[in-house]
Amino acid sequence: MRNVLAGQLGHMPWWRASLGLFSARERRLATAGLDEVGMLHKAAQRTDSLSGGEKQRVAIARALAQAPQVLLADEPVANLDPELADDVLGTLRTAAKDVGVTTLVNIHNVVQARRYAERIIGIARGVVVFDGKPDELDQSALQRIYRYDRADAPADEFPDLAASLDPAVLLDLDHALEAGELHSAARGGQA
Repeated sequence: MRNVLAGQLGHMPWWRASLGLFSARERRLATAGLDEVGMLHKAAQRTDSLSGGEKQRVAIARALAQAPQVLLADEPVANLDPELADDVLGTLRTAAKDVGVTTLVNIHNVVQARRYAERIIGIARGVVVFDGKPDELDQSALQRIYRYDRADAPADEFPDLAASLDPAVLLDLDHALEAGELHSAARGGQA
C-alpha cells in the first residue's frame, strides 16, 4: 500500500509528503489501484517480499495512482519469464484501458508487441520506419526495423508471426526510450 501511495507524493503538500500523511481519498485511490491490478490481497505485504510479476503489478498501480495522461513503460517485462510477462502485459493493458490512459511501451519482443498492441511504431536510428496495426507488421517491416544496417539480410530471417494475435492498447516505440527521445519513471522492469 505504501509503495502505491508513493505515487501520490507529487500531488501533496511537501509537509504531508515528508510526514507520510495520506488522506482518505489518497488511500482510496491506492486501494483502487491495487484492486485494478489484482494485488489488493497483498496490500499489507512488503514489496520486497513479492515476486517479480507482483512487483511489476504494484509498479503499474503506483503509476496509475499518479493519474497520468500518458503512461510510459520501458521494457516492463524484460526480467520476467514468458508466463509472468504475459500476465503483467495483460494487467497493464486492462488497467490502462479501464482508467483510460494512453500507454506507450518500449518492447523488443515482437510477438508480445503484436499480442498486446493496437498500434506499433518501429524506429530504426531515430527514424520511424513502420507505423501501423499489428497485423500489418510483416517480414518487410521487421527487416526495416531490425536489419536496417544489413541490406543483404534474407527477408525470411524472422520467424513467421501468428496473424491471430489479439490487438490491445500498448504502443511499441522500438528504441525510442533507449535513444533518449522519451523518458520513463520506471526503466528496465524495475518496480
